[in-house]
Amino acid sequence: MSLTSLLKGKKDQDRLVQQILRNIIPAKSDFYTLSGKNPFSSKYVIRAPYQLDKPYDSSVVGTAFDYLARFIIAQKIKDYRLSVLEKLNASRGLDIVHAYFPSNIRKKVQGKYEQGIKKLEDL
Repeated sequence: MSLTSLLKGKKDQDRLVQQILRNIIPAKSDFYTLSGKNPFSSKYVIRAPYQLDKPYDSSVVGTAFDYLARFIIAQKIKDYRLSVLEKLNASRGLDIVHAYFPSNIRKKVQGKYEQGIKKLEDL
């Protein structure tokens, strides 16, 4: 389950997430820029330029944002907690580790993965 599917979803659970986001996302008028120009316009001064060297890096940033959004939503909606654990990229990465790495590394990565899952279940 991706963040995009939640935002576009029609299920009751999706609608609840959408309503929560509407209530917590600041209004456009609440934003400002250091330059004093209108936020979200093309006239603002960029203070944090795009510095990713490889296009792949943007997918890592996107995954991190997706995880953060999932965890924040899970804290707000207790019934949503276990849904957060569905289709995590981390589980696919774990499959790759199990397929291509020696057992000592597999065990170490598996342990770290399980620690993370346990923390998420305890949200």
